[in-house]
Amino acid sequence: FKEKLMSCAERLDAFKSAFEYIQDYVNVRGLKAWREELARVNQFCVERERRALGSPSGENVGISLMHTAAAAGIPIFPPTKNESDSQTYMGRIVRKLIKLTSEPKYIDETMIFLPNRFAWVDFVKNDRQKLSLSTFKIVNKAIGVS
Repeated sequence: FKEKLMSCAERLDAFKSAFEYIQDYVNVRGLKAWREELARVNQFCVERERRALGSPSGENVGISLMHTAAAAGIPIFPPTKNESDSQTYMGRIVRKLIKLTSEPKYIDETMIFLPNRFAWVDFVKNDRQKLSLSTFKIVNKAIGVS
């Protein structure tokens, strides 16, 4: 999970750098445009997930949202086979974080949150850290608007 997020963060950082370089040559606020566009896409994805959670079937996310996406130039991709519950990348990330903190893979696995370490750890299996602040820093770098 962390490897995929790091890969995404690196690719988005490359795009951000390209916008930064272009703004120097074209005299356009490239980073401002980058932040606004990324924030708009993130908000759209959060809204799409919210509507999918609110509908009984999970598939009907609203006709008006689809028209808004088409008019705004945001592509809509079908859910993946492995993550059919999630409508967007935002839903996949949130569901993965929930899964890391709540679903034990083994019978003898016990996930607990240790406030002094700010981490979820497998208490039974060698005190192995599953989710920590570093994970959230990677998530912020991958989908954050900074």
